[in-house]
Order: sequence, then structure tokens, then C-alpha cells
Amino acid sequence: QFTAQQKADAIRFQPIVIEEVWENQRRMLLGSYGTKQLNKKEFPFTDCRGNPCDKDTYPLPTDEPGWGWVSDWALDLQGTGPEGWRYSFKFSSNDWNKTSSAHHMVRYRRWVRQRKNQSKVMQYATLLEQQQ
Repeated sequence: QFTAQQKADAIRFQPIVIEEVWENQRRMLLGSYGTKQLNKKEFPFTDCRGNPCDKDTYPLPTDEPGWGWVSDWALDLQGTGPEGWRYSFKFSSNDWNKTSSAHHMVRYRRWVRQRKNQSKVMQYATLLEQQQ
């Protein structure tokens, strides 16, 4: 037998998936950062595989029904400056800094959003009800 609190906890703690999108910008020598300076193989937004994407229309998975967003996009500020940017000389670098300097030519920031499969939550809740 499950208590009401155990049922509520089981539903609340269903796995949440974090989606990630990177916002990328480049600058010309001593200029300002922007997307117009990106070369043909660089994109304003990329997914976790480096593929171009659009943060505002980022799709939910279609391989199974029930997925829904449970948060809005938010900047990941861990290890970054106050606006979430990390700076380097080139995108393929392993040396990124949270503050910009004259030799930095590119920057990125990570956006995250949470999704959850609501149909799985309901299936689990139904299963818990049936076990009582």
C-alpha cells in the first residue's frame, strides 16, 4: 500500500530531461560581438550535437507521445560572467574564460529548458492507484 504522500512523490520525481542550446557569436578585430560575423559553418544557435537550431521553435521529441515543456529557456550561469557568456579565440578551443579580453574573437552561452513525459507520469499514477 502506498500513502498519498508516496504517490505524490512518485509522480513529482518522474525524470526530467534537460535540453541544451548554445548561442554563438563572433566579433571582428576590436569590434562588437554579433551573429552577422559568423562564418558559413557557424550558426547563431546550435544543439548539443553542433547542428543549427532555433531556440524559439526547438521541438519536443516525436518518437513517443506525451512530452511537454515544464520550464522556459534559462541561461546557465555556472562558471560564466553575469550574462552567461564564455569567451575564447576560436570555437574549437578548450580554453574558455568568463571575461572577455582583446584576443577573444568568439563567445557562447548555454540555454537550458526542462521537459517531462506527462503521459508516463499519468501511467505511473494509474499503476500506483491499481496497486491499492
